[in-house]
This record gives sequence, structure tokens and C-alpha cells, in this order.
Amino acid sequence: MHASFLLKDLAVIMATAAIAMYACHRLRQPTIIGYLLAGLIVGPFTPPFALVSDIASIRSISELGLVFLMFSLGLEFNLPRLRKAGIPAAITAAVVVGGMIITGIAAGQVMGWPLPASILLGAILSISGSTIILKVFFDLKVTQEPFARAVFGLMVCDDVVAMIMLSVVSAFSAQSASLASATAFTFVKIVFFILLFLTLGLLLVPKLLNAVAKAGNRELTGITTLGFCFAGAYIAAHFNFSIALGTFLMGAIVAASPQMQEIENWTAPLRDMFSALFFVSAGMLVDPRSLLSNWHSVVIILVLTILARTFWGIAASIIAGYDMRMSVKVGVSSAQIGEFSFILASAAAASGLAPDWLYGVTVAVAMLTTFIFPYLMHNMHGIENVILGNLPGWFTGLCGRYHLLFWKPGVQHQLPERPAIFSKYAMRLAIYSTLSTGIIYGAINLSALYDSLAGNVFHALVWLCAAALLSPMFIAIARYFSHIVLLLVTISIPRLSRQLSGMLDIRLVYDITNAASLSVLGLLFFAAAGYWHEYSPFFLYSAGALLATAVAARRYLLLMMEFNEKLLDQIIGLATSEPFHQMAATAGQDLPMLHNSTTRWLIEENAPFSGKSIRELDIRAKTGTSVISIYRDGSDLPNPAPDTLLLPGDIVILFGSQDQCAAADEYFNKDGGGAA
Repeated sequence: MHASFLLKDLAVIMATAAIAMYACHRLRQPTIIGYLLAGLIVGPFTPPFALVSDIASIRSISELGLVFLMFSLGLEFNLPRLRKAGIPAAITAAVVVGGMIITGIAAGQVMGWPLPASILLGAILSISGSTIILKVFFDLKVTQEPFARAVFGLMVCDDVVAMIMLSVVSAFSAQSASLASATAFTFVKIVFFILLFLTLGLLLVPKLLNAVAKAGNRELTGITTLGFCFAGAYIAAHFNFSIALGTFLMGAIVAASPQMQEIENWTAPLRDMFSALFFVSAGMLVDPRSLLSNWHSVVIILVLTILARTFWGIAASIIAGYDMRMSVKVGVSSAQIGEFSFILASAAAASGLAPDWLYGVTVAVAMLTTFIFPYLMHNMHGIENVILGNLPGWFTGLCGRYHLLFWKPGVQHQLPERPAIFSKYAMRLAIYSTLSTGIIYGAINLSALYDSLAGNVFHALVWLCAAALLSPMFIAIARYFSHIVLLLVTISIPRLSRQLSGMLDIRLVYDITNAASLSVLGLLFFAAAGYWHEYSPFFLYSAGALLATAVAARRYLLLMMEFNEKLLDQIIGLATSEPFHQMAATAGQDLPMLHNSTTRWLIEENAPFSGKSIRELDIRAKTGTSVISIYRDGSDLPNPAPDTLLLPGDIVILFGSQDQCAAADEYFNKDGGGAA
């Protein structure tokens, strides 16, 4: 009987959603409005009677919609894309999010709301609707415009912030601590979880997917991917984080696999079906009577959202170094909220951090901004002229000079050498520190399993294994920390005093920092182990003997450090490179060609053709293939000019017939290239 009710409910929901979606299609409105309206129609709060009887089961099934939606978003906005968004996008997102949180808190307090509801209002208004923006941009065919690329970078950063906000709300729902006292600790936990999840995921998942793909069974690859998707959701939920965070991160990890396009095509129908259920169930939670009683709040927040998000978008873009016209376009493109806002409001209401009516107000504002947004974009030109025409000349001139500090004509905007080195050291230090913390956390939980005499032996064995794993990592942490300190000292001391600069013994500074770092890490290790075992003499003697052996066993340490560095190079390569670089990092020399008419080659460090131009190599005359693209440092160089030099690390994509591609393979292989 229960199954028949559920089937009837699903039939009603899908039929209503189809009718509403068709109406939105005819009216040229985003489909998300149709889904929310369908939920409002079949929901329990709409008279004369509820069309759906088993709302709890529908809500449970609709959670799969959130899982697939976030997984697809992770595939779309992957780690390389986040890297390419760069510092301007990060600055823009930080200013917009911070500004909207302040605006929301102030608005909530003016309307007499409680402080927690005001803070959540600010968080809800700070996140743009990436699905809606993408849909409108594709419809208007502006995805290749410079301002659209800037908006996409802002969207990527927005989605990361939204994931963190969702996890903070989910973590608060599982603990009784107050909002103020738990925020910092929860944020640290989330950052640690993200780093550990990405590190281990990038280490394992692309390799496993590549091994599965060799079977040549598309369905097997898809089912394996679903397993990873649900595993990501479970792991996040197990540690009291949002399932959205786990599936988003897993999507970003799977995107590092060569099978990304095949996986995206396989999961798209599942995403569309279950996300429809999710948005319909979201509309079912809206009480029209609550909206009528809070209509003034809806109107105020709607106007505030459009004006404040436009203002902060323009201000943030100017601060990030964009010119005035670009800044206005980015600001207008930010003037809406979408799916993340009511997902956040729903999670806050479920955790008791916000009143139920705030969810209804959020959905209403999201629907209205979704309806208005396409009209804003259609009239972008006129809005841009009105805003720029009313700005004082001295202000636009000042912004223009500020813009030229960031974007000088003809200058390649690359990270300077020292900041680039600092970034490299900091990234490796963060990864090693995260892995070490994870090993210590695991050892603490394992060693707490037994309290008997046998438990003493078990405890000692656990921490002996932990020490063996941690020794090379501690040395790496100390070295990278010492490199960072040395870099900061060599930058700052000469600027402060030439006399101090002459007296500075670089080697002594490095050795002292290195020794101090190792001592602190060793003390932390003993403190973690001793705290959980009351300093058992057996444990202390055993751990001390192991550490002494590890120090003596230099060969073991060197081998382990070299092994760790190779794994780290692969992880960082997958996390920061474009898809073809990811393929090279994942599959090495054995990656099969994606298409019979193309072949790809990695330019190695000492290859004879490294540093030579395409014209000099005369590739077309010798092989019959044409160089159609070069992937370099995470960027695509389509249709490169004949004088373009091939540099170490480039991946060259050549186009030709099957025989011509074979000739190119022979040519590059003979001269020492590497298959990508």
C-alpha cells in the first residue's frame, strides 16, 4: 500500500513538473521556476487539499537530487578551473560575500529580526545562483565574453564558499555549541577535511577509474563513479558535514580523470531526473500563508538583493583590478540569488538555526530574482550607460589609473618568481601537515580500542607504525617550513637593514629553524600518544627506539621522502592542470588516444625539439599533421602561430588522418618525446 501511494505521489509530481516546465519553456523562463511552482502547487500548504500524501519519502528521494546536482557542479567547476579563476576572482568573491553578509545583518536588524536570523540572511544573500547564470548566459550567447569569464570565476569561488557555509550549518545542527563559540573551530575542521579529502581522493580515485575504464565497459565506469559519488556523500555525513560538500569534492576529483566527459554524459540523465524532484520538494516546503504575512520582508529583501549585489559586485570588481565597464557588467550579472540560497536556508531551518518562515521568504526572493535576472541581462547595455553616466569623472579616472596598475597592455600577468616559490612551498607544507594530522588522528582512535595489557602492546604497535609513516613527513614539514622562513628572511632583512643583511648567516638560520621545527613536531607526537595512553613506559621505550632507528636509517627516510614527493607531484599536477595535463599525470605513457584523428605529445625537458618553433620543426611537411592546440601551464593556446616555441611541459595536440598521426607518433618518439 505504501509503495502505491509513493508511486502515485511521484506520478503527480512529475506530471505537474512537466506542465510547469513546458509553461516556463513557452514563456522563456528558467526551468527552476517551473519546478518550484510545481512544488508549491502539489505541496501540503496549498488549498483545497494536498496532492501528495507521503511527503517524507519524497523528501528522502529528493536528497539524491542534491547529491547528483553537487556532483555535476564539481565536475563542471573542477580544481583546474578554480585555479584559473585566479586572484581577481578570489578578491571579487571575498568582497561580495563579506559585503552582502554585512548588508544582510544590517537589514535584518533594521527589520527587527533576531541576530542569528540576520546573520543567516546575510549568508543567504551572499551566494549567487550559478545554475541560473549559466542558463541565461548560454541563452544570450555571451559565454565567451570577457565579463562572462570573470563572472564564471566569481561563481566558482562562490560555490566553494557556499559549500563551506553549508557544512558550517550542518556541523552546528550536530552540536549544541553556540554560533559564536563554534564558528572558528568548525571552519578549521572544514578546511582540514577538504585538504585531506582532496589529497587522498586525487591519489586514489583517478587511478581506480583509469583501471576500470580499461575494461572498455561504459556501464561499469558509470556504476563505479556512482559508488564514488555516494561514498563522498557518506564520508561527509559521517563527519557531520553537508553531503553537498562531499559530493562536490568528489565531482572535482573525478573531473581529474581522463573519463570525465564520458562520466558527465552518463550521469546527466540521473542529475536531471533527481534534481527535478529536489527542486519540486523544495517548493513543497513553502507556505503561501507565511509569504502573505511576510510580504513586506519579501519586497524589501528583493530590492536589497538586486541593488546591494550589484553595488558590491561593481565595488569588488574595481578592487580586483577590472576596468569600469567590466566591473559594471560583473555587478549586474551578480544581481540574483539561486539554488544555493534556499538549500542553505533549508539546512538552517532543519537545524533550528533559523525560523521556518525565513525559508519561504528565501525561496520567494530566489524565484523573483530568477524571473527578473534575464531582463536585467537583456538590458545590460542601458543599465551600464546609466551607471557610468552618473559617476563623477574624477572617480572613473581614478579607477582607470588603478586598473592600469594591474593590467598593463602587452604584459603577461604571471606570478613573480618569489611568490610562486612561496606558493609552492606553502601548498606542500599544507598537504604534508594535513596528512600528518590525519595519521595522528587515526592512531589516536585505533589505540583507544583496548585498555588491557594486550591493549598496551596493540597501542605500542599502532604508534610504532604511525612513527614510521610520520618520520619522513615530519622531515618534509620541517624542511618546507624552513624554506618559507628563509625566503621571508631574505626578502625582509635586506629591506630593513643592509648591515643586518651582511651579518646574516643563511645556513645557520635554516639549520636552527629546521632543528626547532623537528623538535616541536616530535613533542607534539609524544604528547598526542602519551595523552591517550598515560605515558606507558613500554610505549615510550618502543617509540624512542623506533625514532632512533629512523634517524639512523637514512636510506629508508630518503626512499620514503622521494616516494612521497612523487605522489605529491602527481596530486598537485592533477589538482592544478587542464584535462590533457591531468590525463598525462594519470595515465603516464599508456593513455590511449581520445580520437583517431588526433594525437598528443608531451614536450619533455631534454627533448631535441624543446625550445624550437613549429616552423623550425616543419611538423606538417614531415608528418602531414597540423598543430591545432598547445596546453601550457593550465592554459589552452588554440591554433598556435608557426613561430610559437615548444617549451618543456607543453602538451601538443596534432590533427591528421590515422596514418599521419602514426607518422607524428614515430617522429616525436624517435626524437625523445613523451606520449601524453
